[in-house]
Amino acid sequence: MMSFAATRRAADCDRILEELRTTAACGTGDNQAMALDIGLPLAEGMAAYAQGRSAQAIDRIDPVRDIAHRFGGSHAQRDLLTLTLIAAAIRAGDASLVLAGGIESMSQAGFVLSHRARWGYKMLIGDNREHLQD
Repeated sequence: MMSFAATRRAADCDRILEELRTTAACGTGDNQAMALDIGLPLAEGMAAYAQGRSAQAIDRIDPVRDIAHRFGGSHAQRDLLTLTLIAAAIRAGDASLVLAGGIESMSQAGFVLSHRARWGYKMLIGDNREHLQD
């Protein structure tokens, strides 16, 4: 859905949305639960974002973003949910959501260690610095 929405393939987006709606309404077991709880809201949010409907994208993505890991996908794909939410918030002028999303994303940034780190640092000695400072 992300790639179809990003490339403005509306017919493909509509097909996926219809399949998810059918599964959410008529499916059984885990497939129905995943479609209803996570898949459909995220797909609708991505479609809304691609169509420039930022408020609707926020309304659909934000409530399920923290449970999207249950649906699967890579960390990078799940990071795109947060980035899409931040971009939608920027478009919608929602500064508090932009700030919260940015802080959350930056709190996940790693640290850079010197090449000497592989030989081992003693406690609190060495050139450790946050990656964001470079």
